[in-house]
Amino acid sequence: MRPEELNELLRRDCLRVVQHLLPAGKAEGPEWVVGSVMGEAGSSCKIRCEGEKIGLWKDFASGQGGDLIELWRLNRGKTFVETLAEIHEFLGVKQEKKKEKSFQQPKKPECKAVQPDSKIGFWFREARCIPAETLTAYKIAEQGSTIIYPLMWQGQCVMFKFRNLDAEQKGGKKKIWSNLSHNI
Repeated sequence: MRPEELNELLRRDCLRVVQHLLPAGKAEGPEWVVGSVMGEAGSSCKIRCEGEKIGLWKDFASGQGGDLIELWRLNRGKTFVETLAEIHEFLGVKQEKKKEKSFQQPKKPECKAVQPDSKIGFWFREARCIPAETLTAYKIAEQGSTIIYPLMWQGQCVMFKFRNLDAEQKGGKKKIWSNLSHNI
């Protein structure tokens, strides 16, 4: 469940939430009043429990304010993720598991090693001063007027980056793209 949806559920049950978090507080009209977000007695922190602004709060001594999720986080001294887990448990709402990211080796494009006498070989040698040995070591390839750079991670190719020289040699912008290998 998204934080916005959780906050809406907290707002619907605002009085029970603030009584749970801040038991030393007291109801004063449409607000729950307490000393601070830590819950000590006092009257500088006010949480709106009725009306249009239900669930919003402000600690007038510290200047802090926000929604019920932020109040919960500060009161408990937890990270945002830990806070969301606690709220799920409090509300009795099942927390969704994140989907595992899967990795899929990218398909190797139809290409060949950069040839020293090709347009791309000439460009690397003359415009970039990169020797053929470097291109071979990094497995740089070509496909027509497109340079293909394999990006390796832990011995596996995870992506190919492409750069087309035609457009920029004719005075246009660089044309670069890639094919990511993981599914999100």
